[in-house]
Amino acid sequence: RVLSVEGAEVVPAEIATLATKLEMGPETMLRSINRLEFSTAISLDDVQAVIDYAARLRYIKKSFPAEEIVDTRFMQ
Repeated sequence: RVLSVEGAEVVPAEIATLATKLEMGPETMLRSINRLEFSTAISLDDVQAVIDYAARLRYIKKSFPAEEIVDTRFMQ
């Protein structure tokens, strides 16, 4: 999976300190963050996977094509 961030620097150590407010320790959060791949790229397949997952969890009423919300004219 890819976490997209644009216009900001992602600093895992700073993010890991947020773990102190969660039920997991900062070491666990840091290990998790270090496994992530950070990119500004977007993939319709990744977006679709999130939409489908949200539908399965009933966060949204039903799944729909990612193309309905992603403007692919600018994708390379």
